[in-house]
Amino acid sequence: MTNQPDGLTPHERALLYTCEIAVQVLDKGALSVPPVPSPVRLLENERILAQGPASVSQFKPKGNGSYTPAGFADGIGVSKVSDIAWNQFSQSMITEMRRRQAKKDMVPRWFNYGVGHALFTNGRVILPQLGRHRNLFWDFGECSWIDLEGTSSLLLIDGQVTTRIQSDWACLGFLMGAAYYIQTHPKLMDGSWLPMGIEEYFTRQGYECAPARQLLIDATNKRGKWAGR
Repeated sequence: MTNQPDGLTPHERALLYTCEIAVQVLDKGALSVPPVPSPVRLLENERILAQGPASVSQFKPKGNGSYTPAGFADGIGVSKVSDIAWNQFSQSMITEMRRRQAKKDMVPRWFNYGVGHALFTNGRVILPQLGRHRNLFWDFGECSWIDLEGTSSLLLIDGQVTTRIQSDWACLGFLMGAAYYIQTHPKLMDGSWLPMGIEEYFTRQGYECAPARQLLIDATNKRGKWAGR
């Protein structure tokens, strides 16, 4: 047997590594991963577990409903006294258009922020740079909801914003968030956070793979005290 996953796809390598981390979360608490150089400041006891490209999108309103009423300068230019009434009318029209647009901007929609290099730690997902945005991060402990879409799309809700992070490391991010903060998550309790048969697949391919799915099912259904981060 070997732990060198040379014959696996990047996504499969990520899943195999995630299974190894799951065992450490349950058995040791403290993660035995070597320190990795970080471009951002990490929190106390925070460790980078994995990193790679990630696509980020958010479901949120574009605005909060506020708008600026039109002023005199926004109206049609005044060349004589008789134009003042027309200027006032044009101001009201512009104000109404702004009000309607502000109302539309309150409706949540998906915004795509592109692809960046993500750091997955034992407490957060960090993107040091994503387009013109810098030092974006999502703290699992501050998220009210954590879930997976398939095995490569992590969903996080923080306040009124839903964030979708598409990455080979989505399952690892889910594991870190749910195992530490939502230990009775349905996908941990029924094992559906991992693809069915993936551990058996790794074994058939000659790789050592701990039974992470069943270990987590047992731990979550017994609701025992897990080791802290």
